Amino acid sequence: MCAGKGTRFGKLTNNIPKPLIQIEKFENKPILFFILNSLAKSGFKKIWIIKGYLGSQLETYISSLNYTNMFPELIINTIDSHQDYLLGPLHSLLSIRNNRELYKQNSLYFVIPGDTIFQLSLLQRISYFIKNHSEIISKYPILFYRTLNRQRLTKKGLSTHHKSFSILQTSSSNPNFLEKIEKINHSNLEPTIKYKQLYPCFLFTYSSLKDLTNIHDLKNIPSITRLLNRYSEQGKKIYITTFNKNYDFYDLDYKNDLKYIEL
Repeated sequence: MCAGKGTRFGKLTNNIPKPLIQIEKFENKPILFFILNSLAKSGFKKIWIIKGYLGSQLETYISSLNYTNMFPELIINTIDSHQDYLLGPLHSLLSIRNNRELYKQNSLYFVIPGDTIFQLSLLQRISYFIKNHSEIISKYPILFYRTLNRQRLTKKGLSTHHKSFSILQTSSSNPNFLEKIEKINHSNLEPTIKYKQLYPCFLFTYSSLKDLTNIHDLKNIPSITRLLNRYSEQGKKIYITTFNKNYDFYDLDYKNDLKYIEL
């Protein structure tokens, strides 16, 4: 998902989409390069880049990757969200419904933001999960999380004074299902509580995505997490799972966040 304006980065995104911002400490390669590189190494094959703001630059970059065969393992395409991205990231995602090649029965969508770099081993674990849990995936939308306390959540030194964390509240009757996704500012985190922090990625089948979006007032819901909350409020089940290790990811909201990436 590479459609947004990235306004929190300030002037840097006035003339370039955020996924193409270069990371100086890593040979000035853009954020998107590292995302694609990790996906390729994790066994993913077909990648669709959802573009919007300054989308022609993304198109040019993807064309250059394809021309030089930078990622021979990947089939990379783009899809234009047009003006839908202005309604929020959910509507950037839903622009796939206009593409018959992409939005069809038996499709499986692993959705990630174009401004977040995931630890390679996390994507590899998710790839393994996809290959080995088809029955669960066919029934529910899937979320992944890690369990951390306040100190661990803020240890990387990112711009935490501006940040909020997506925390999962689980069902009282079954801890494998979501009750609510809550946004908590770092200053409101309790030091003694262990939080289930959402990894910013989502796993949907065609059927689960269709069911999720069969909802009243969809146009006024800007984000995927708000849609999931609405879905859960209706008594629908969203499966959540974790791994035996906590993996890092770098949610690059602000320019200062670029300093703390470790690959």
